[in-house]
Amino acid sequence: HYGGGIFNRSMSADYSNVLFVDNEASLGGAIYSPYQEGNNILSNVTLFNNSASSEYDGIYNSSGTISIENSNIVDNGEALYNENSLEYTPAIYNYWGDPSGPYHPSQNPNGNGDSVNVLVNIDPWLTTPNTDAPPIPAQNPHRILNTITTTKEHKRQHRPQTPPSKQTQLRKTTPPSQ
Repeated sequence: HYGGGIFNRSMSADYSNVLFVDNEASLGGAIYSPYQEGNNILSNVTLFNNSASSEYDGIYNSSGTISIENSNIVDNGEALYNENSLEYTPAIYNYWGDPSGPYHPSQNPNGNGDSVNVLVNIDPWLTTPNTDAPPIPAQNPHRILNTITTTKEHKRQHRPQTPPSKQTQLRKTTPPSQ
C-alpha cells in the first residue's frame, strides 16, 4: 500500500499541528501524493520514524505541489522526495534531527539529519526542534538506565560516505519530587 499516514489522490489540504509517527507503507511511509491535482501544505507538524519497504520513508510527491515548514522531521531516513521537476518543493525552517541540517546533494552534502533529493529547497533550516510543532516522541521510553544508546538504521543508499547507523545518547533525568 501507499502512504502509511495519508494517501492523497487529488485533493488539496493544509496540515497543521499533526503528528505522523511510525507509519509504514511500500512507498511514502507518512504521506504519498502521486497526482498533480493535489496541493499539500504542512506547517508545525512532526514526522517521526516513518518507513517504507521500497522507497521514500517520509513524504513522496510525484507531480503535485507540497510544502513543509516550521516542522520537526526526525528518524525517517529519506524524509522528503519530490519527483516533480517543474516545481521545487519548499521545505524551509524545519528541524531535520541534527543541527547540521538535512542531507541534500547540493545545498547541504554534509548534513547528518534526514535526507531529501535535489528537487527540494531546504535552506534555511532549524538547528533545534520547533517547540510549536507537536513534540518529538521519546526515543525509548520503556528503558530506565543511567545511559541508553539507541541505534536507527537509515536507508541512505545515495550517501555511501555516511555510516549506516546513527547513535544518540540519552541520559536519565530525575523527575521532580512530589
